[in-house]
Amino acid sequence: MSTPRRHVPWRGPIPALTVVVGTVGCGGWPFAHDDPPAPPEPVAFVEVGTVDALAARLATHQPTVVDVYADWCGPCKVLRRDVFPSLASELQGVQLITIDITEDTVEDRALWEHLGVKALPTVVFYGADGHELDGMRFTGSADATAFAHHLRRVRAAW
Repeated sequence: MSTPRRHVPWRGPIPALTVVVGTVGCGGWPFAHDDPPAPPEPVAFVEVGTVDALAARLATHQPTVVDVYADWCGPCKVLRRDVFPSLASELQGVQLITIDITEDTVEDRALWEHLGVKALPTVVFYGADGHELDGMRFTGSADATAFAHHLRRVRAAW
């Protein structure tokens, strides 16, 4: 006597074919003939490693964004990789400075203390006069939408 075969859903070529046809039929990349999405526009930050170098940069009479960053900081990487490039056009005409404190050197600690950094990432905004904009400091993680909203407030204060 033979045992009846049990029905096992989603086996065989039909479901796989449905997924492939459905994806192609929707025009979705990677199966469609469209190009992949363009990578975000690069944003050029100048790295500063000492308090004196930061002071010299702030004396250039330009609105300035200072990004305090570390390689071991996940939200810092998101800001650098995704958020800043997505806002490249809104950051035009602004001096962009990064302070990389990954190595935790004496200079890094001096910058950390000078800027009053409490957590990473920290983004500090300075007016053309070289003074920090009151109440505009940004600390913590954010997506591009949240940071763009904050940046609009900063631009209004510049």
